Amino acid sequence: MDRKTDLLQRRTNLSADKRALLEKRLRGEIKTPAATGIAKREPAATAALSFAQARLWFLDRFQPGNHIYNIPSIIKMQGNLKLEVLTQSINDIIARHEALRTTFHAAGGVPYQAIAEELTLKVRVLEVPDNEWRRFAREEARKPFDLARGPLIRATLLRIAENEHILLLTLHHIVADGWSLGVLLQEMIALYQANYQGESAQLPELPIQYADYAKWQQDQEDVLSKQLTYWKKQLGDHPPALQLTTDHLRPPKQSSRGEQQRHPLPDELTAKLKELCEEEGVTLFMLLLAGFHVLLHRWTGQDDISIGTPIAGRSRVEIEGLIGLFINSLSLRVRIDGEQTFRDLLQQVRQTSLDAFANQDVPFEKLVEELQVERSMSQTPLFQAFFRHLAELYTEMHLPELTWSPLIAETDTAMFDLSLAVGETNGSLTCSIEYSPDLFDGETMARMLTHYHELLVSITENPEQKVSELNLLPAAERQGLIALGQGQLVERKDHRCVHQLFEAQAEKWPQALAVLMGEDRLTYAELNERANRLANILQAQGVGPGDLVGIRLERSPELIISILGVLKAGAGYVPVDPTHPEERQTYILQDAQVSVLLTSPAHTISASASTSVTIDNQNGASIVMIRTEHHDHAKAPREQGTVALENTMYVLYTSGTTGQPKGVVMPHRAMQNLIDWQLQDAKFIAGQRTLQYATITFDVSVQEIFSTLCSGGTLVLLTDEVRRDPMQLIPYLSSQQVERLFLPYVAFQQLAEAAEGLRDTSLHLCEIYTAGDQLQLTAPIKRLLQRLPGCTLYNHYGPTESHVVTSYRLPEETTDTMPPIGRPISGAAIRILDSQNQFVPLGVPGELCIGGQCLSNGYLNRPELTAERFILHEGERFYKTGDRARWRTDGQIDYLGRLDHQVKIRGYRIEPGEIESVLRQHHNVLEAAVIPHELSPGDKRLVAYLVARQQPALSSAELRDYLHDKLPEYMIPSLFMHLDTMPLNANRKLDRRALPSPAGIRLEAEHNHVAPRSDLERELVQIWENLLSISGIGVTDNFFTLGGHSLLAVRLMAQITTRFSQTLPLSALFEGGTVEHLANLLRQTGHRSWSPLIPIQADGTETPFFCIHPVGGSVFCYSALAASLGSDQPFYGLQACGLEAGEEPFTTIEELAIAYLTAIRSVQPHGPYRIGAWSLGGTIAYELAQQLQMQGEQVELLALFDSLAPVPAYQEQADDLTLLAVFARDLLGGVDPQVPTTSITSEDQALEILQQQLPIAIEFASLRRLWQVFKANIHAYTHYQPVAYQGDLLLFRSNAVGDAAHGWQELITGDLQIQNIPADHYGLLQPPHVHLLADMLKTTKTV
Repeated sequence: MDRKTDLLQRRTNLSADKRALLEKRLRGEIKTPAATGIAKREPAATAALSFAQARLWFLDRFQPGNHIYNIPSIIKMQGNLKLEVLTQSINDIIARHEALRTTFHAAGGVPYQAIAEELTLKVRVLEVPDNEWRRFAREEARKPFDLARGPLIRATLLRIAENEHILLLTLHHIVADGWSLGVLLQEMIALYQANYQGESAQLPELPIQYADYAKWQQDQEDVLSKQLTYWKKQLGDHPPALQLTTDHLRPPKQSSRGEQQRHPLPDELTAKLKELCEEEGVTLFMLLLAGFHVLLHRWTGQDDISIGTPIAGRSRVEIEGLIGLFINSLSLRVRIDGEQTFRDLLQQVRQTSLDAFANQDVPFEKLVEELQVERSMSQTPLFQAFFRHLAELYTEMHLPELTWSPLIAETDTAMFDLSLAVGETNGSLTCSIEYSPDLFDGETMARMLTHYHELLVSITENPEQKVSELNLLPAAERQGLIALGQGQLVERKDHRCVHQLFEAQAEKWPQALAVLMGEDRLTYAELNERANRLANILQAQGVGPGDLVGIRLERSPELIISILGVLKAGAGYVPVDPTHPEERQTYILQDAQVSVLLTSPAHTISASASTSVTIDNQNGASIVMIRTEHHDHAKAPREQGTVALENTMYVLYTSGTTGQPKGVVMPHRAMQNLIDWQLQDAKFIAGQRTLQYATITFDVSVQEIFSTLCSGGTLVLLTDEVRRDPMQLIPYLSSQQVERLFLPYVAFQQLAEAAEGLRDTSLHLCEIYTAGDQLQLTAPIKRLLQRLPGCTLYNHYGPTESHVVTSYRLPEETTDTMPPIGRPISGAAIRILDSQNQFVPLGVPGELCIGGQCLSNGYLNRPELTAERFILHEGERFYKTGDRARWRTDGQIDYLGRLDHQVKIRGYRIEPGEIESVLRQHHNVLEAAVIPHELSPGDKRLVAYLVARQQPALSSAELRDYLHDKLPEYMIPSLFMHLDTMPLNANRKLDRRALPSPAGIRLEAEHNHVAPRSDLERELVQIWENLLSISGIGVTDNFFTLGGHSLLAVRLMAQITTRFSQTLPLSALFEGGTVEHLANLLRQTGHRSWSPLIPIQADGTETPFFCIHPVGGSVFCYSALAASLGSDQPFYGLQACGLEAGEEPFTTIEELAIAYLTAIRSVQPHGPYRIGAWSLGGTIAYELAQQLQMQGEQVELLALFDSLAPVPAYQEQADDLTLLAVFARDLLGGVDPQVPTTSITSEDQALEILQQQLPIAIEFASLRRLWQVFKANIHAYTHYQPVAYQGDLLLFRSNAVGDAAHGWQELITGDLQIQNIPADHYGLLQPPHVHLLADMLKTTKTV
């Protein structure tokens, strides 16, 4: 027996209590004496930070005042409370624990904690009514701490009544954790009791303080290195992100808003869970965690799931009784196979947990840093779900004259997508789920808790069940899902087939118009007669029930005659499109083994004569050539036995995965069910005209033809030329007075767009049916519907294997941009199942499966494929569609796209349809498609294909900016390709396979391409192509329209300097951002003197608008604003000195203003002047306006964009490390950088860390120059002493909290106007918000 087996055996032989004790010790909840203790540090007022403290300190620097790291606790006190005793007890604890007397600072770039010798806390007392105290508790929990000023503990006592109080204790996480609250409470009880009695509390002396632990931790690199090896093996391939389907679109940036739902578990279930733990040799934590893994597996369909869990981090005896931040987070990754038993999975979770506990010392942030996890602002790294098992909590404590009861502190924050906590009180378990309301609704989370409950019940009943078979659903929910999926059951007494229903209409309305195509018309009597004649001919050829007849005809009245004739003869028809490749046509005819083929010698056939045929034989089939000659009245075809509803009506061939089409065999039953339902569901009236738009090989053609002919309506045919051109189709619909239309979504969108330019054309539509692709209510479609009062839009769903099975009638007013596909129609059954054919819960995606009367009989001559796709589910036959869908809470079904259209990129599972929908909401995007492309092995990227509504089309940069405000970063396509039109297949549906490869597409779309004409231009083009990852760049293409931005510009100029040994200023790109312009500059000789003036847009007749750089010194930020103000507005930027090599930045606001005033007057010698600035630039603009006034010039406009006034409240001086933190965030556009776990000891080290995190590589020298300019501008701002301004100010303010006027009310003596923009500081000048800003500037009377 090896050592590992022996250890496992010895663990198994332990009692359950001892096993729990051992595993708690491994988790750090019980202390193990160490051979080498933690030594006390030398007495000092300052100390180093622990890894966890360093992380929180950095995060606080980036987002000061964030209350998400507050730890609130609530204690209800009933009885005779002695306030002075309580206050003394709290202060005794503060005196005992250095952590509670600690504040946090930085010196020389290194953060440190300062420990006060003493600190006396005053307990604030408030009188509040009983119904208000929870509101006070929530407000108290949200109040921020100042880490530098402290104290980092607060105590507020709410007096409800004379003998009833609520104590609110709030600590910052940087000095405490959850365990610390328990320590604090235990000591406070002992101290209160002792102080009440005038005695000394018998508390054990603390062996060390937290700062001692922090110093010791810094020396544990060897231990951490060994443990990192384990984590790199466990998580090194970057676990996929948790892909729970959300109720709301994931915001681009994760917020900290949170809500909670609770669910108690029955004591009987709790007992069974503990019994199962005993049997399996696991702790309750492991069992509950395994259940949570299964729950997420079943809700997401993922088989690789990581869940975070806290670890106490107190595995050493010295830190048992300390208050401090020891907690760490572990990522417990489990791979789940639906075929394994839960018992096997439980043992896997047990081992994973034990291994993680044994390697618990690596700080979470260091692990993220070492693994180089790709960061997303919308999700936490490594895991997005969290699990905690909270052991037995204190319920009630009795003190002299007083009873204390800890209460649950309700928080409104959530650090993860969702976090499940299972707490134990008096032996009972309660589940609590904390979630982000930005993502999930409360009822969804309540259902999840119910499913967790049912899952635990199923586990205890039989742990040998397969994971895929464990029950999630309560019986009532299961029955509800079955009921939701069951279309209305209608007992039909009429069992006639659809062609027989047509015959009844022909008898009822013999002279009514049945078919119309141009000048060709057929009445019902004529159509019936010609179909009878053909049926007789076919029967004479031996055609009858069970036979198949091919039809290869263009759209024409003869086509309709042929379909009816075949059905009247008792056979089924097989449509063949004569425009398809001959090889495909031949394959279909041979595979179907048709006995007769109906075709024509020419494409143009008149319907004014009756039908005659010529019969020939070829390849075993009779070839029937349909001609146009006069014949006598035809008798009805003879009956060859009754045509049963189960007989084949048609066989339609669809694309197959093997490359050969597959034939779907549809019985009369299904079509009779559809037509019977449709005629009752909608307003079909005799004489109404319906367009026959679909090709004969598309199943919608059957719906068009027979819903019309079975209701006495007129079928309007059209030529392929009109069908393919929406601009011709609109007038055709008008002239033919078409009232009903069946269209695929893409064709509907094109029609709506064409209607925009044909507003004077009257339309008579009263019903529109769309299917085939996800319906999206775009602006053109909405405008078309507004133009059609009384017209009803229906969204249908159904594959060829069943035809229509769900329908949704859109209300006149709807906010759904992607409407559902509705509910099942009569006779249809819908079930949404997971990969193991189990019901998925309400709201959870699964595969849409179809059953009921609407089902086809499978695939012709393909029994294996039929058996694979048509399954038995609980005794009923269902077709697995391969489509993803989910039930909505209102009973409608959301269509989520094809299972095989899902994309996984860098661990994120993405639905392209979601991105397509957002793109189509842009006013200049007509159509959009998003698909993945592997540009090089392993380099899979999203590519967006777009058709612009008007020219010029949006640039890649504009599209990225637009999407950045609406989607997470990982969902933004890497490449954007513009097309004239989207490729469609024969059924007018988007053909994704025909979308062109990204390679070369820009060249094809660019009509004014100018190739490089010299070696210099060729080398510059090569640099641009490498930087921008675009091929085929011309010398007149603009850097910014190709997707360039400020960081790329810096890198571009650095590479030019390296390659050509010549330095060009950044302003050169604004002066002319083309290869041609840069090449001309490089050819010039001589020195160009520095000028701050950058002509972003030099042309225009309006008074020039001068905008001063923000703190970073560059004016790239004004590009979008200049464009939004229009081509007639001259726009100049004033850029800082110091961005180029050899330049030194100015150091005072006055110097900056003087230099910029000189540059401005070189363009505009005299006023009135229009001055603007963003951020810190506002102070320079303010001083510039002052100097202009002093010189007697008029300042017509001073417009500042989210600028803070130079007043003491904002001019606090900061150390270089703090400035570096702000610099990093500013350079990353408001994104928090990754926080290092090691101390930063120098400026260069900090810049190197930042350099590695920039999205675009930038040379260190360039980065250092940016930093020097930033630092100089901050210094100038903080030392500036302003005087009051005798003029007006227009302030555009972001949605940031704080003083509404940003302090300017202290300096402005004129009119101070404030305009609010619903954007953050960095989004203010970016689309879409910059358009609003520009509009406000245009409409302001001072502009």
